[in-house]
Amino acid sequence: MKPFLFLLILTSIRIFAIGQTQFYVSPSGDDTWPGTITQPWQTIQKACDDALPGSTVFIRQGIYKREFSMNVSGSANNEITFMNYPGETAILDGDSLSSIILYIHNRSYIKLQGLVFRNAIGNNSEGIEISGRAHHIEVSGCTFYNIHFSSDSTAVAGPNKNANPLIVYGNFNPDSIYEIKITGNEVYNCRTGYSEAISLDGNISNFEIKNNYVHHISNIGICVVGGYNVCQDSGLDFARYGLIAGNLVTYCYSPYAEAAGIYSDGSRYNLIERNISHHNQYGFELGCEKKNKKSIGLKMINNLAYANTSSGLALGGYNFPATGRVIDCEIRNNTFYKNDTENGNLGEIAITRAESCTLRNNILVANPQGIFIATDNDTLFGNMLDYNLYHFPNISLIPYWIVGSQSFTALSLLTPATGWEASGLEADPEFVAPFSDDFHLTMNSQAINSGDQLSNIPGTETDLDSLPRISGSTVDKGCYELQQSMSVNEISRNEYIAYVYPNPAQTQATLTWSGVQEGAFVLRDMLGRAVRREVLNAPSGSTRLDLSALPKGIYLWQVQSAGYSKNGKLVVE
Repeated sequence: MKPFLFLLILTSIRIFAIGQTQFYVSPSGDDTWPGTITQPWQTIQKACDDALPGSTVFIRQGIYKREFSMNVSGSANNEITFMNYPGETAILDGDSLSSIILYIHNRSYIKLQGLVFRNAIGNNSEGIEISGRAHHIEVSGCTFYNIHFSSDSTAVAGPNKNANPLIVYGNFNPDSIYEIKITGNEVYNCRTGYSEAISLDGNISNFEIKNNYVHHISNIGICVVGGYNVCQDSGLDFARYGLIAGNLVTYCYSPYAEAAGIYSDGSRYNLIERNISHHNQYGFELGCEKKNKKSIGLKMINNLAYANTSSGLALGGYNFPATGRVIDCEIRNNTFYKNDTENGNLGEIAITRAESCTLRNNILVANPQGIFIATDNDTLFGNMLDYNLYHFPNISLIPYWIVGSQSFTALSLLTPATGWEASGLEADPEFVAPFSDDFHLTMNSQAINSGDQLSNIPGTETDLDSLPRISGSTVDKGCYELQQSMSVNEISRNEYIAYVYPNPAQTQATLTWSGVQEGAFVLRDMLGRAVRREVLNAPSGSTRLDLSALPKGIYLWQVQSAGYSKNGKLVVE
């Protein structure tokens, strides 16, 4: 009877596991248990070995120290989700050793949500690596910090000194890594050597990098890459058909190079839209570092770059022919405000070897040295600039455009010599409050309805506020569209209805509003969860928002009142 009874128990456990849709991991658990809430597993590796398609693994409060390898896959409509238990913090810790905390190779239909990756320290350390024939992988709401290439904080990086908080490595052919979503994460305080905070390199297609907060990185923030022989088929060796949208990248600064907040290096056919990049070296860079390679078909639309030390945008192969070329790209409806803060004569946009690229409907406000555009040679290579708005606030000095060996001090001089800016404009864009980083347009701005009427703008496109891109007779210049679907009074109210400042904030911020009738304020995290609500029971006023209990990251706020609303982002540092 005893052998029969033992077999019956094992069979019962197995039947229970096959039908189980929720598993639990806890430091107080045991890997011989069935992984239920009352009998949880002890290690994350056990879940990575045994979780079933369609199941959710809830990881309880605790610190889990070791390297983990994902050995299971979900299936279509039956993903496996690994997430923190609601209200608790699950930390995957590299134990201050050189390690890959979580390795995902040849796996699919996996979701990672709300987990913390930290303390992988040493050369080639990584928070998460996704490689091989992986697809349908989602990383959302996770936090990465203290991923360093060396335990020595004074160590000097070199080409072979690297660390990656999150890397997708497309090293197979012909199979690409595809359907990768990296959304709503925070990556900070990482010394990445010659690598990046979020990096997609090689044979990768159809990806999304959205709504992430990347800051205080010792090199590039977000990077999509091609041409480095990660995949041996050169016709596939580049990240492509991806979306980089809604990210905030700041304080990415390299001591040995010029780091961009968001960098496309040899990638192709990607859309970069509605991002904010400030206090980096380059705000954005569309480049191609590898000799004889090309970056093709990129679109950079509705982005904001300000207070970056080198330039708002670097466009082109920076040292051609030793580097590659950038071809057939569109840079439209962006705002560049007082970049090149170290006065390196790079201006708001620095152009090197770029060919057949168009730059239109952008706003460029120069810093005190007065440079709008700087190109490194006299040859134009088929690039076209038009319908851009330029402003230099210092009326006592003369601004200029640098085209190779030539300098032009007015559009009336630039256009005959280059063919650029036949419909360009020199005017004050009339921002709402540039001194507090609010670059919305006021109603008096000449940027309103003055964009290129032939701009091929999809009806679904939105501005940096995620509001309709065309609201009036034609598109406005810059990254924000003044919404004109209401009456004049409503436009004014919508424009001035609410501010949240300072932004970024730390332990508290102030909400100020006016013109509100029976209104409400809601603050949500990047997963859409409401973390703060306020009833606005007076037409105007202000209130303090206590942020001390909120994790660092990007939050979305909305004020709603009488059929209209205003939306914005708040960064908590």
